[in-house]
Amino acid sequence: MIFNRTRIVLVYIFIPTIMLFSSCGNSNNSEKENNKSTSAIEMKKDTASQSREIILDKNAAINSGQFKPIVDLSRIHNGIASAQKGDYEAAIEDFSKAIEEDSGNANFLYYRAEAYLNTSQYDKAYDDIHLIERLDPNLKNFHALKGRYHNAVKQFNDAYHEFRLAVEADSTDAVSWDAKGAACMNTMRLDEAHKDFDKAIELDPRLASAYYNRGLYWANSGEFQKTIDDLTTSINLKPSNGQAYINRGNAYFMLKSYTDASDNFKEALKYEPESWRAYNGLGSASKATGDNLQAIVYYSKAIEKNPQARDAVYNRGLAKFANGDKSGACADWNTALDMGVTQAQKWLNMYCGASGTY
Repeated sequence: MIFNRTRIVLVYIFIPTIMLFSSCGNSNNSEKENNKSTSAIEMKKDTASQSREIILDKNAAINSGQFKPIVDLSRIHNGIASAQKGDYEAAIEDFSKAIEEDSGNANFLYYRAEAYLNTSQYDKAYDDIHLIERLDPNLKNFHALKGRYHNAVKQFNDAYHEFRLAVEADSTDAVSWDAKGAACMNTMRLDEAHKDFDKAIELDPRLASAYYNRGLYWANSGEFQKTIDDLTTSINLKPSNGQAYINRGNAYFMLKSYTDASDNFKEALKYEPESWRAYNGLGSASKATGDNLQAIVYYSKAIEKNPQARDAVYNRGLAKFANGDKSGACADWNTALDMGVTQAQKWLNMYCGASGTY
């Protein structure tokens, strides 16, 4: 969040990244920089590095009629179990062994491609996706898999296209509607995104990511109380999502509820202790209440966590200036300007002289 006359809320669009093997009937979800500024927010477009959970659909692949008799299905069961525990490398090893035994099984390739996506091995995921396209392009949930791949590598229009095909193939799949809505947000199809999130929630009122993403839609629209309401529902369904607390803190900040904002940023750090954005938010909330010294501490912590956090560098300059440290402020603004924060130039011109120093 840039603390200035125009305050920018940083939010992140998450495309649901579950493996849709949904035998459990659940739609669990997981959330986690290439930001594009809009009138009120910057939306996170890169969800490639976020953690992912897996829900397996034994109906989709554990069907003896689909497999050659020589295949040891224990490899698939072991891979599924490993993936559900988050041990994707072990899952990849088991799925790869199964593929060695039956290289033409599209379901096995689907499983391994999902595991590759969860370990950010995008080239290998693409190779498996390409093989599936040759073997069985009509495989259930294949379009959603391709959508998640395209999203991970920031091909957002392609992701939108694939998720659109996914909901055409199965209009009852809440997760795909949610994913399509997130893809709409990433491609600025905002009205369509809103309808998609509503549809996802209608189909599955307990889908945490749909409330989360709709909350970000409200933030983009400047409806910060609605943002808080949806993010609160998402947090109640999935309390461990640190990003939800950060974005709810941003919404409280925009409503000038600085204590509530600080409480949310602190809560986020319980789940994401390395989050520079949470510390940046705490700095801005402290500065808003006049505690510039504490703001400097928080901004410095944000920079420690991420030396490329240009917003925190710029914000710390503002806090230093307000605290009477003009030379320190000029140093931070010069650094921020070098990092691409154009707003810093105004402050340098006003207070730091032609040389950029006080």
